Amino acid sequence: MDNPVCPELNPRYTMDNFVVGDENSLAYNVAKSICQGIGTQSPYIFYGNTGVGKSHLLMAIGNEIFSSRPSTRIIYVTSHLFQSQLEQAQRQDELYQFIDFYVNAEVLIIDNLNLIAENKSTHSSLFAILNGISDKNGIVIAASDCHPAKIKGFVPRLKSRFCQGVATKLSTPGIDLRFAIVE
Repeated sequence: MDNPVCPELNPRYTMDNFVVGDENSLAYNVAKSICQGIGTQSPYIFYGNTGVGKSHLLMAIGNEIFSSRPSTRIIYVTSHLFQSQLEQAQRQDELYQFIDFYVNAEVLIIDNLNLIAENKSTHSSLFAILNGISDKNGIVIAASDCHPAKIKGFVPRLKSRFCQGVATKLSTPGIDLRFAIVE
């Protein structure tokens, strides 16, 4: 079922079709816990090299939450779209509306978080969004190419905020997992 509230979530990516192996089983289990509402350690960061399934896992989490709790306000955004929307809001003097839009998410999912770090102009807005979501007991889930402590470019308070949560690595798949993925 498509998610009319968050059309950016591709319904093809589910927890059921995420191929699990030794290299990603911890990440999968953390993702399942998030979906079941067990986790309280937001933000959740999934990190690893390109092609290890981070985006699949993010979308699967969003789809699973939507499936079990369709009234949940979920926002999935790529770093590129986030930065583009922020720049437009700044040009149109609508920064507060931009921040409010994201703060009202119960679940905010950010793909390629590390790319946001490169743009210093996003830091104060992102920090305000994280604080607002945290104040409302929402959750933030993100993917990055490295552990949040190693993301280059974040100001210390953002790095600290992302390190307060759960960071889970997805390792490069071994030969057995690669074959299972292809099947």
